[in-house]
Amino acid sequence: MPAAERRNAVLVTGAGTGPGRAVVAELRARGMCVVGDDLGSGKVGLHAHLQCATEIAAMMGEIKRRHGGLDAVVACHAEPEPTGLFDEDSRPFWRQIDGMLTSSFLVVQGAAELLAESGQGRVVLLSSGWSTGARDLAGLSAASAGIDLLVRGLACELGPRGIAVNAVAPAFLDDPQWLACDAAALGLSQEGLRSRAAEIVPSGALGSCEAMARLVALLCRPDLGAAIGQTIHCSGGYFRHRL
Repeated sequence: MPAAERRNAVLVTGAGTGPGRAVVAELRARGMCVVGDDLGSGKVGLHAHLQCATEIAAMMGEIKRRHGGLDAVVACHAEPEPTGLFDEDSRPFWRQIDGMLTSSFLVVQGAAELLAESGQGRVVLLSSGWSTGARDLAGLSAASAGIDLLVRGLACELGPRGIAVNAVAPAFLDDPQWLACDAAALGLSQEGLRSRAAEIVPSGALGSCEAMARLVALLCRPDLGAAIGQTIHCSGGYFRHRL
């Protein structure tokens, strides 16, 4: 099925998360054909264990069969949680490293051929503003810093094949999982952070998954040209103001 004869196909991993649902809705509103798991009632989804290259390869084959190709990948499967250095159980730390960083690498690796065939492939990975480091966020900080560096490396490898790789780094996002990490980093409860958002966040308010989704959709556009290897913060200006 020639690319010119099909709708833009975008794979969204983690379509059932708060950011994922918002990204799916935004891309669909822009006329894109969204594929992935947890797409909602009445939608035929795809599923693969994102730490298994074999399952990912099978999913890519199914995307090729159903849709003729793939134009973009958006990784929304990150499930952040506070993890401190002195936590007795180290499993949450490695769960974030594997769930965020390893999975993103394997998904891009599996999708690369299909994205190259499209001639205008786009990849958007989810990082976090806390790649700068923070208390009680060892796992999220390490995984996010890894994503930022992975994006730069993949941009070098995939850019010559017509694939642009970028990342979005949210923080102070009005989503329970992400906000829990922001609150932990500042030593606050979630409600405490909500009540003080106007003084903490330069924009004066928490961000929304919908606003982040609009940024993701922008990075999925094929006409951005040389916008490659970037990590774009979506945190109401907090980290630009802080650094």
